[in-house]
Amino acid sequence: MRWYWQLLFAKVWLAAVFLLLSLVGIAVVLFRVSVEAGVPGGQRVLAFMAGTFILALWMCILNMLMPRRRPEQETPQ
Repeated sequence: MRWYWQLLFAKVWLAAVFLLLSLVGIAVVLFRVSVEAGVPGGQRVLAFMAGTFILALWMCILNMLMPRRRPEQETPQ
């Protein structure tokens, strides 16, 4: 039964990695649209804002994934 939980753990991590890479890909596409000359100005601004929002969301999710360091506590003497 232990192999079931290990497989589930691996699948969840693979899904999370796919989600993060998809978010980065969407942000890159939107940034490229925002600098393309053939796109009207209003759509360029909206594409830039959406790309920035998605990148900020990605950074927030990445920040939640990283373990936090606990400060060293002083022992009473």
